Amino acid sequence: MGWFIVILYIILALFTLFIIMLLACGAWKSRSRSSGPLPTSKLMDTYPVLSHLKTPSLFHGRKGSMTSPSCVHVSHRGGSWLGPANSMLTYRKAVHSCKTQVLEIDLHLSADGHVVLMHDPVVDNTTNGSGLIAEMTLSQLKRLDTGYWWNPLPTAPPTDVSAGLYPERGIGHTVPTLNEVFDEFAESNPNLVFFLDMKAEAAVGPAMKLVQERGALLHNRIICGAVAPSVNRALLAARLPWIPCAIDFISMLKILVLYWLGLLWLAYPLQHQILGFFVNHRTEKIMSKRLFRTLQEAGSVVALFGPGTNDRESQLKYLNMGVDMLVSDRPDILQATLQELNSIANGSSSSNS
Repeated sequence: MGWFIVILYIILALFTLFIIMLLACGAWKSRSRSSGPLPTSKLMDTYPVLSHLKTPSLFHGRKGSMTSPSCVHVSHRGGSWLGPANSMLTYRKAVHSCKTQVLEIDLHLSADGHVVLMHDPVVDNTTNGSGLIAEMTLSQLKRLDTGYWWNPLPTAPPTDVSAGLYPERGIGHTVPTLNEVFDEFAESNPNLVFFLDMKAEAAVGPAMKLVQERGALLHNRIICGAVAPSVNRALLAARLPWIPCAIDFISMLKILVLYWLGLLWLAYPLQHQILGFFVNHRTEKIMSKRLFRTLQEAGSVVALFGPGTNDRESQLKYLNMGVDMLVSDRPDILQATLQELNSIANGSSSSNS
């Protein structure tokens, strides 16, 4: 009898936890299946950038749709295996050599109000300086060497420079501003899309203002997102109505729980247009064609990022599962993978004609 009471308490505790999760994600409201997912045509009309990118799941069954697995080519921080992350050098390689469709850009705000590129809130991990970005002026940030800690062998232990591990030190890499990225790439590459990944809530408003100031030049060429829930909420409130937004990690976990319980419809309509998963050797086990298709049918685009998107075999695996976007640190390998599939498809078409 004692064990029965313990088991009963455990069941009640799990049920209570589940109800709390539903309440936290706003699912325990007067929603029903009738509210439904956003139809594909509506998604494309509301967010034309997704159509412009030829997002695969939005073109299933359409005349002229892709005949082989494909995805949107996104360069994560420009491709941090190609050079210092969020640097102009790396973005140039991604655009000109790797023919990327989308540049993913990490954004913070300097102490004097400039939107600058860096992943971490501190400069210590990538530069020869120390301190919080939010407490440094643009002039101070510009004096830092963003190539200081980059090396082409990220798993190698830190040693002296003579070992050749830090080839980008002292050659002029510095902290770029978002305006500098737009100045160099927006007009000269009219099909290029910019994925603004907000790392600080303070950067949200100023970044949206910079996009607005560019007017028609950037219209329908912006995607946004924020991993941190508080920053993501600010972004959802401040984004321009034509900009699709990628999900934060807490909301993604809630959607996964509802999916596994067969209750995804409780989350309709989904707030975010892009659902992103971090993929490594642990999380790859939960990726599946069924998961991707279910989320796509729920009115969202599925994106993957993380170390699990950097090698050819993984890229092929996820392409065959039907992923929409691969956000890779190896845009060079992703370009080669997509070219390989395209060549195979073209060869098959030629042989059948």
